[in-house]
Amino acid sequence: MSGLLAGRVAIVSGIGPGAGRSIALACAREGADVVLAARTVGALEQVAAEVREHGRRALAVPTDVTRPEDCRRLADAAEAELGRIDVLVNNAFRSAPYEPVEEASMDDWRQIFDVNLFGSVQLSQAVVPQMKARRSGAIVMVNSMSVRSEFITGRNTRSIGNLASDSLACCRLSAACRTCVGAARGSPGFLGARYSGNIASVM
Repeated sequence: MSGLLAGRVAIVSGIGPGAGRSIALACAREGADVVLAARTVGALEQVAAEVREHGRRALAVPTDVTRPEDCRRLADAAEAELGRIDVLVNNAFRSAPYEPVEEASMDDWRQIFDVNLFGSVQLSQAVVPQMKARRSGAIVMVNSMSVRSEFITGRNTRSIGNLASDSLACCRLSAACRTCVGAARGSPGFLGARYSGNIASVM
């Protein structure tokens, strides 16, 4: 039985024991070959093995999304090894610290925005040229319900970073009709770092 993503190639960032793994496996179950991106090599190899158990190809590429050169290398590797890029799932995020705004360090804020916002922008920039050339593609911004509940005690910094990411998806959507590259945003719930449920059921 062919799945929704049969014959497609999906890049998933933020691979780890939580949502990234669940998203990657959901893509594999739907027939996609999956390119896995994260800083931790061990996590990448573990999830790559699970993707292959579903009969799909997996490419593990150690990637720091805050580094533009890493993002470009990831996109180039996906194209070279698997021949195309159909889907990008921007799932990499930084969640700590949890101090209230009035106590937060600007260095901590910059680190959160470097991953949650600018990392997503840089990775999107790396894949869009290939999607435009094929006149087809989709970019998904994974968020959490913190964008709907910005006053949750202790989560203000991450909430603001997530809201910026959410706005980026809206801007991308407004241009989709002109580029043939679509964008979408998903807020599947409050995600802990070790969330391991079936995220496909809530997106």
